Amino acid sequence: MSLFCLKSIRKKPEYTPFPPPQQPSKVDMELEKGTYFLAESERKKAKRASEVENSEVKSKKRQLEKRALAYIPPE
Repeated sequence: MSLFCLKSIRKKPEYTPFPPPQQPSKVDMELEKGTYFLAESERKKAKRASEVENSEVKSKKRQLEKRALAYIPPE
């Protein structure tokens, strides 16, 4: 098959007269979260706290998996 045949087989996408919905801006997202009016130091502090919490959850999960390996019966 030639390239011309492949082009003629493809269907055109359906025409929609309306544009896609606008994506929320950074400011809009911050307003939703409630962090827009916080000071820069408070934002950094909150971000750091969430990072620490995530790392604690991951390390706790790793520890539990490591401890569970000791309880696997030998074959």
